Amino acid sequence: MNLNVFCPSLFWTYVFSLIKFPVPSWPVIAAFVSEIHSGESGLSTSNRCFQITLSPQDDDTDQSTTTPVQLALVFSHTEKYPDEPPLLNVKGIQGIQTSDLKVLKEKLDHEASEDLGMAMIYTLVTSAKEWLSERYGQDADADNAEEEEATKDELPRWSLVMPN
Repeated sequence: MNLNVFCPSLFWTYVFSLIKFPVPSWPVIAAFVSEIHSGESGLSTSNRCFQITLSPQDDDTDQSTTTPVQLALVFSHTEKYPDEPPLLNVKGIQGIQTSDLKVLKEKLDHEASEDLGMAMIYTLVTSAKEWLSERYGQDADADNAEEEEATKDELPRWSLVMPN
């Protein structure tokens, strides 16, 4: 493919042919996929690298009114993909602890090893998005508030009685 003449539709067709997304997901994912230089990827490769930005909110949610949490899923295909897993890296963009990124990376590596032989990028992106929503989404904030309220109810209540 000659990339000297840039045509966005051909570019995305090429990207999706590499990624092997199911067709209905293309428009949703296309807005968040970008090609990055392999030196910025954190991966040991000279192959093309892509980054997908994820947040726990639905794509149509106004993120300015919610807690800003974002991560980047960085990947590159190997020569034998999908018979071997893609190279993966997870980067925190905003509001995510390093320990959580390690947990997610291990989860995605495990899932990739289970999905060998199948195109798996879409599955990994979906899994990362679900994990992020469970860990940092609005439902997680509500659960934390409920736990704090329950803890307050469990604390002993003291009263001071003054002798007459």
